[in-house]
Amino acid sequence: MRQNRHFCPKWSWWIRAGERAVLGLELGHIIGAAGPGVGPAERNGLKCILGHLNAGSGMVEAMREASLCLPVEAWSLLQAGEHTGKFGEAMCDVGELLRQQEARRRAFFGQMWYPAMVGLVGIGVMAIILFWVVPQMRELSESMGLGDNLPWLTEHIGQLYGGIFSGIITLLLLGLAGFSLIRLIGKRSAKWGYLEEVIAGRFPVAGSVFRHVREARLLRQLGTLLQAGTPIPRALEMVAASSSNRWEQEELTRFRSSLLMGMGFSVSLRACPLFDEEGIPLLEVGQESGKLESFMLRIAAGREEEVAWAIAQITRLVEPLFLFVLSGAIGGMVLAYLLPMVRLLEQAGGAF
Repeated sequence: MRQNRHFCPKWSWWIRAGERAVLGLELGHIIGAAGPGVGPAERNGLKCILGHLNAGSGMVEAMREASLCLPVEAWSLLQAGEHTGKFGEAMCDVGELLRQQEARRRAFFGQMWYPAMVGLVGIGVMAIILFWVVPQMRELSESMGLGDNLPWLTEHIGQLYGGIFSGIITLLLLGLAGFSLIRLIGKRSAKWGYLEEVIAGRFPVAGSVFRHVREARLLRQLGTLLQAGTPIPRALEMVAASSSNRWEQEELTRFRSSLLMGMGFSVSLRACPLFDEEGIPLLEVGQESGKLESFMLRIAAGREEEVAWAIAQITRLVEPLFLFVLSGAIGGMVLAYLLPMVRLLEQAGGAF
C-alpha cells in the first residue's frame, strides 16, 4: 500500500480540501474526491493515503506512509492540527505556505533569467572565438607564408580558460559534495550537525541567511503548535522529532528538559544556541504577557522578511558581477584575436 514515488498536490488543493474539512466534510471523502487540477501521480498518492486511513492509520501517519513530500513547517502544521482537532485549518495553512514558497521560487527565477541569457550569449561568443576565429587566424598565417606560430595568449587561450573553468567547477562540486555529506551524517551525529552550523557560519551572508531560515522555521513551528493549544514541552518534543539535524534535536530536547526541571523559560531559552539573542527579549516579554505564540510568529515573519531581502540583494548583485566577469573573459578573447592580426600586419609590412 506504500507509494514509493514522492508527490505533493498543489497549494490550491490544500486550501480547497481544508475549507471543505472546516465545513464538516469527512477527510476520507475529501481525499477520495481529488477534484480538478490533480495529476495522475497526485491521484495515486491520495488513493494511497485513503487506503492507509481505511486501515486505521492517523491522518499524518497515512500521509507519511504514502510518501507525501512536504516541507518541515507543513508537517508541524498538520501535526498541530491533528493534535488539536483543527486539521482543516491546518490544511489551509499548508496551502498558504506552499503558495508563498511557489511565489518566492517564481520571483527568484524571474530575477535570474536575464543573467542566464547573458551568460549563454557570452559563452557562445567565447566558443566562436575559440573554435572558429583562432583556427582561421592560424590558416591565414600559414597561407601568407608567415608560419603557424601564433602569440602565446592566442595559442593557449583555450587551455587557459578551460583550466580556470574546470577548476571552478571542481571546487564547486567538491564543496557541494562535502556540505551534502556533512548534512547527511549530521542527521545521525550531533557533532557533525554542529559542524554544519560552524561551516555555514563562516560565510558572511550565507551564514546569516542559514541561521535566520532555521530560526524562522523553529519559531513558526513552535508558534503554530502553541497557537493550537499545545503545551510548550510537547511542542518542543514535536519540533525536535521533525528536525533532520541531530544537533538541533539535542538542543531542543535539552531546552525541553530544562523547562521540565523548573529552570524557567528565560534561563532555558538563553541557554539554547538555536535562537538569536536579538529576539530573546521579545520572547521573554511574550512569555510574561501570555502571548508567546504571537511573538514567536511575529519574530518568524520578521526573520523571513530579512531572508527574502538578503536573497533579493544577492540576486541583484549576481547580474553585475556576472557581467563584470564575462566582460573580462570576452576582453581577453578579443585581445587574443587582435594579437595575431597585429603580428601579421607587422610581418607583412616587413616583407615589403
